[in-house]
Amino acid sequence: MRKDLTKRKQQALQSHQLIFDTASTLFKKKGYDQTTVGDICRKAGISTGAFYHHFKSKDQVIAEEYLKIDAFCKETFNAFPAGMSAVEKLSIFTRRMSQYIAELGVTLLKAVYYSEIGPKKKKKFLLDEKRPIFKIYKQLVHEAQEKGEIRTDLDETMIVDIIIKCSRGNIYEWVLRNGNFDYVEASQQILALFLSGLLPRETIKGKSIQAR
Repeated sequence: MRKDLTKRKQQALQSHQLIFDTASTLFKKKGYDQTTVGDICRKAGISTGAFYHHFKSKDQVIAEEYLKIDAFCKETFNAFPAGMSAVEKLSIFTRRMSQYIAELGVTLLKAVYYSEIGPKKKKKFLLDEKRPIFKIYKQLVHEAQEKGEIRTDLDETMIVDIIIKCSRGNIYEWVLRNGNFDYVEASQQILALFLSGLLPRETIKGKSIQAR
């Protein structure tokens, strides 16, 4: 907790975090639809008014989950040491993001996806290309092309779009199967196969040919 904040602001932040943590726990345990604002308030030991002072709706709790994911994206990217290859960064970044997603759990991810496709839902966080995950993948792909680590005949925006779509597809499959396979391992396998198709040159039966 920041020491420069007043006691009142510190208490407000603590209450906000309590509500968020409680809601997230209930979403994971009961599911998004089965969890009501009343459930969250009873579990957290707060009034309904206190909930709505911090959050406009259950959807806003999910929206804050996106902010935490975005913060983890930036933290992971900023921790890369100088001199590391762009392809290695791509692999490590994807693995760490998949580990983070796996830790969120299937039930919470169901709530996240439902919040995106549910009725009357207008803002789509998953499609917001201003989010850090889009920018980071674009920067890494650009860097990999600049260094000649991957082919340059494909547009970087298209490459990033495919990476993101593959990632979403893997998450959706994991959720549909209720987490009955290793999501992190599957993410790495998908990326490895994808990157093999992006190599500038490949060797087949001893012959070096230009990738198409």
